[in-house]
Amino acid sequence: MQAFGLASRFGKRTWSADLGGADRGMSARTLAELQAGSRGRITGYDLAPHLKQRLMELGLTKGTECRVLRFAPMGDPIEILVREYHLSLRKSEAQGILIQELA
Repeated sequence: MQAFGLASRFGKRTWSADLGGADRGMSARTLAELQAGSRGRITGYDLAPHLKQRLMELGLTKGTECRVLRFAPMGDPIEILVREYHLSLRKSEAQGILIQELA
């Protein structure tokens, strides 16, 4: 799990990213680890709160199914299909979305 720093006027504070109740064990994968054409269901997040909120507003909520469509030539960004629309994500954002791979 990554720790992110937040600066405040009282000094530097750190906090741990919220896993959203998902277990980051051996079976948990990230969206960035899926191959093109693979499907998965979102189980949690390992992101800073502001990024988690932004992605949830875009429809990437827990339990939502998504499919990786393709990767840009250099691997970043990643195009996914979620809730019947195409969405491009940075690879760093996709690495913070925990998924359960579907057959």
